[in-house]
Amino acid sequence: MFPPRSSVWRGIIFTSILFVVDFVLHIIFAANGWDIAFKVVAIELAILSICFAPIALLFGGPINHEDGLEVIRIGTWFAVPLTVGYFWAVNGMAWSIWLIGTMVFPLISRTLWYQWERRFSLLLYSPLIDEEE
Repeated sequence: MFPPRSSVWRGIIFTSILFVVDFVLHIIFAANGWDIAFKVVAIELAILSICFAPIALLFGGPINHEDGLEVIRIGTWFAVPLTVGYFWAVNGMAWSIWLIGTMVFPLISRTLWYQWERRFSLLLYSPLIDEEE
């Protein structure tokens, strides 16, 4: 069902499916008045929106550093509109100029991930290193 681990799209697709499932659940929970479940899913949507790229990287398990950077780059393109859309919904589905500023959250997430990934890339990719070489 999912692309092979060697594909940079594996984590992107998995994270997108997870976002769609959470989005549908938040509609169902709101329609039925299940406030606690709605709030939990709304928090999940916020985390998925802002941290889409790092989550896609972790779920996708790319084979090497270059593929990991590609996942982060593509995932950030997904994260920016999702984040703006999330904060638009939180703002009562009304447009405000401050919503443009919410685009910075995925970029901060991406920058922090780059810092972390540079320091710990051996831990992230080490299970894939062939010991026979």
